[in-house]
Amino acid sequence: MDLQRGADRLARVLASAVLGALVVMGVVAYVALGGGDDPLAAPPAWLVGAQVAAGVLLHLVLRRLGGRSGADPMVVVRMALAEVVAMASLAVAFVRGEGSAGDYVTGAVVSAVLVGLHVWPRERTIRPTA
Repeated sequence: MDLQRGADRLARVLASAVLGALVVMGVVAYVALGGGDDPLAAPPAWLVGAQVAAGVLLHLVLRRLGGRSGADPMVVVRMALAEVVAMASLAVAFVRGEGSAGDYVTGAVVSAVLVGLHVWPRERTIRPTA
């Protein structure tokens, strides 16, 4: 049981690091792309739609991968998949150029929700594997 708790604690630390990295990348995007009248202007509707659609697709893929226990060997794969929307959004923000840091923010929110749903170990999901 202590080994399971240690693995879950490690999974929480890794998930926290991923969430922290999303925030740090947002700050970088804001500083690098900040210019313009409104640096956090709402992204275009097509981009938000694509981010949400990608999030739903990744949610379905991540559900197929299974549980959230820290002892699960797929935890790193789930983390990487959950970050895909944020990484793609960061690339789009840099391609669109100055004043488009808001493009990243919406993608980071989608990724943060995916991390919370599919990476963060919860007591309910830990109990059966303990």
